[in-house]
Amino acid sequence: MISQVIGQIGAAAALALVGALLVQLATKIVAKYKPPYGMAYKAAFLGDLSVVVIIFVGTFGVEFNERSLFSRLAMIIAIPLVEAVIYTHLIESPEKQPLGFGNACMVSLIHSFLIFVVIIALVFFLSSS
Repeated sequence: MISQVIGQIGAAAALALVGALLVQLATKIVAKYKPPYGMAYKAAFLGDLSVVVIIFVGTFGVEFNERSLFSRLAMIIAIPLVEAVIYTHLIESPEKQPLGFGNACMVSLIHSFLIFVVIIALVFFLSSS
């Protein structure tokens, strides 16, 4: 159990390296500025950790085949909202203004979409070779 948690924290740290670039891109699209990489990395890492915690809490003590549709939908809804709250507090404009919850929701959704596109591209690339 402890080794699984440590592995997930390490995976979150590694994935946040690429996730920070995606957060920077999404923030540039939505808010018209690019946060520094360190700020984007911290937001992406804590966002990834929040996903791990939400999934852990949502599946705690439940077998894979017994997960209800409600718990799956709750996780799908909760993950972008929690990430948006994290982005709201951690991403600031060059004038030190917070990103705002509406913009953070858009950044979170664009970030999630870009991750989905990268995963599909990797699956397609790895399955074709």
